[in-house]
Amino acid sequence: MLQQDLFGTWCIIKVYGGLHNNHCHKQVIAYPNEELALQALSEIESIRRARGYEYSSNYLTDYFHLKPQTLTEVLNKN
Repeated sequence: MLQQDLFGTWCIIKVYGGLHNNHCHKQVIAYPNEELALQALSEIESIRRARGYEYSSNYLTDYFHLKPQTLTEVLNKN
């Protein structure tokens, strides 16, 4: 996830966890500007997809109507 903190720093928040347990780890990585953060996020996504990670299916379709998208798909909508 990409977001800006209260001081204006762009951060990537990486969350790791198992699908069938309560183990979870969160890592926040700060970047000097949005462009570098977006590049890093794209690289992280490429690495995860190369390792076989996929978007999870959402079982609460009554509440969530968005489909998972890659960062490239989101940025190309402009």
